[in-house]
Order: sequence, then structure tokens, then C-alpha cells
Amino acid sequence: MAAKGVTDRTCPDCRSPMKENSSKYGRYWDCTGPNCTWRMKEDGTGADRPTRAARIRAHIVFDALWRRGTISRDEAYHWLRKTMDLSEEQGHIAKMTKEQCELLIEKVKDWY
Repeated sequence: MAAKGVTDRTCPDCRSPMKENSSKYGRYWDCTGPNCTWRMKEDGTGADRPTRAARIRAHIVFDALWRRGTISRDEAYHWLRKTMDLSEEQGHIAKMTKEQCELLIEKVKDWY
């Protein structure tokens, strides 16, 4: 069974076959194409390696807002959606582009 965003288990970027893998976080699919770093998660979100790295950096910076108790987690996500002009559905780092993640990091730094 393919992930929501994986059609016939082909890479949405280069159209090469996707190989199913799993980790403690669930199943995912990696592109088998040469020089392609696309990965698709079970929920249909996917990205290349630079975007995944940007999402990790964004989470580290963003999560500090609510983990330190400065504001609640719900307040932090409300701030994220308002600041980034995103809907509730779009307002998740897992759905952001590399550029959006970099902008979010700057906005969080400005907030401090």
C-alpha cells in the first residue's frame, strides 16, 4: 500500500520507483533514482534531503518556544500560522518548503 502522496510508488520528483522502509516513526518511501533524495512519509508528506534538514532545524528552533514554557504549544502553533499566513491544515512544519522553514527560523529568532 503506497502512501497518500505516492502514486504507484513512483517518486513525484524524478518518477523513479520508491522503496518502502520503516523506522520507529513509521513507514516511509525513499526514491531509488540516482542523485534523488526524495522521501515520502506514510501521511503523504514528502521532501528532498535539503528540505528535510530545514524542517529539522525549524522544529528545533520553533519547539523551543513552547518547550521552555514561554508560551503553550497551542499558542505557538497559532503564532506560527498567523506569522506565516498559513491555514490550520498548512500550519505544520512537515508541510513547509525549505524556504518557509528558513523564514520561520528567522521569525522565531526575531521573536526572542
